[in-house]
Amino acid sequence: MSPFLPLHHPFPTSQRVSTGRNPFGPILRLFRFWRANNSATVTNMSHLIPPPFNHSHSSLTPPPRNEGIRELSRRVGQLVETCTYRGHLASDELCRKRTRACVKAITELVFRGNADLCWFGNTNRALRWIGAAERIHELSPGRLDQSFDLHWTCLSIMAIRQALCNPSVQHSARNALIGFAKFLWPEAAVDNETLDDRALQAAVIIDQTFKQMWECSRALCLSLFDGLELTTSQAVNKLNNRDREISELEQINDGADDMKPLDMYIADSWRKTHDATERLIYQLPGVQFDTLRDFESSTFRETLHFLTAPVELLPVFPRRQLQGLCSIGPRLRDIMQGKNVEEHQETLDNLKVLAKVGDWSNREHMMETQLARLQDLRVGGGFGLVVELFFITLEKVLPASPPLDESQYGLYLDTFKLITSDWEKCRHSLGTQKVILNVVRNLTMRLPEIDIALDSDFACPSLFTDALLALLRKIFGGKTGPHIDNIATALGTVHDVHGGPRGQFVEKVLEVIDPVILNNAGT
Repeated sequence: MSPFLPLHHPFPTSQRVSTGRNPFGPILRLFRFWRANNSATVTNMSHLIPPPFNHSHSSLTPPPRNEGIRELSRRVGQLVETCTYRGHLASDELCRKRTRACVKAITELVFRGNADLCWFGNTNRALRWIGAAERIHELSPGRLDQSFDLHWTCLSIMAIRQALCNPSVQHSARNALIGFAKFLWPEAAVDNETLDDRALQAAVIIDQTFKQMWECSRALCLSLFDGLELTTSQAVNKLNNRDREISELEQINDGADDMKPLDMYIADSWRKTHDATERLIYQLPGVQFDTLRDFESSTFRETLHFLTAPVELLPVFPRRQLQGLCSIGPRLRDIMQGKNVEEHQETLDNLKVLAKVGDWSNREHMMETQLARLQDLRVGGGFGLVVELFFITLEKVLPASPPLDESQYGLYLDTFKLITSDWEKCRHSLGTQKVILNVVRNLTMRLPEIDIALDSDFACPSLFTDALLALLRKIFGGKTGPHIDNIATALGTVHDVHGGPRGQFVEKVLEVIDPVILNNAGT
């Protein structure tokens, strides 16, 4: 019986008995023979990424026809599907060996053999199942096969990049942009000419509201707690002088319900994105998500965690998080009026947490950032989003691994080259540009300020920062605009006060996007 069975085909009992033979030896022998005669690394990988959907498929360069590689890819794809049914194999260990061999074989065929991912079948589904079974999302030091983790991560990023070029993703992203615009102009007609501007105005207003409510909550916290334990009666006396802040929190808490349709649009967009990728993004190491559960609000503590998390969560539901932040207002009013006494201490404890959390700076423009991701999905085919995912996973993978060897660094770098190989088709997407600038900003603040990296720093190897700088030169060469001016101004301030790898990286970025600010900083 052929070992390449479809997923629905039940394995006979006899196949569960280990015979001591390698069940995928013929494929590996064929693969090793091919690899020995095809050692050159692929340098032009643009054929592996479909164009964004606003470009015709006639512009897509087909991969060179090689029926041997196509057939080998098909067989490896069939074999990897059998890994999703561990009960049909003699042991979990046999399944792990088969899984690792298949993932590494697919990676080599894609990079060295110009194989198209579609030749392997539903790669995203298989990778998602493997990632969940191997718990790669929880990547941590000491894992037994970190080479496999690296191959799986690189292959998954490539698969996600290809899957996001999907009309359903584009359509749902546009609907979410309409949701932003309708938040301010519920009755106005929205067309392509006004959509981005109106959506941006709504995002800016929502960001400003978040900032205002954060400052209200912070002011209440600082007025109540001065290092001493606080009784309820003492809290009431102090709260009587803070009625304005409490009233503002209550007002926004009630008014935030108007954003429920926007939450639903955003949820639908990300649902379509996950459907297109077979929910593979969830399995990437380092990526976290705020999942919308029946559109309920967050608690105050959940929102504090969200707003101060070191890794940005995707997506952001404004009504959910804004009501979570403002929910402290009505509960403080209960303390003032002596209602729900049993909840008073919990309310005070929650507010006290605010004194210990970080600042607001890493979330100050979170809705603008989310808007840019939606624009990137709509026009840029998710180009910027996948670059963002690449650096999030890179920061997680490198500390969890022993020092990578040259081939492993090369694999990760080749992955970056692959997912950015169609940059010319995306360089005019405003959303894509903004997302990439956000990657630059986040990476800047994670780089060490001095030559010796602290535990909280991300010592990103120079070959990856150099690759990002090369991409910036391609996309932003000759480009101008407010979004570029804003990030250049912010980076100019960083350049003035920071040295080490952080300052050096900022200087190179400014050389690309705004040499004028760099020259002014040097005078």
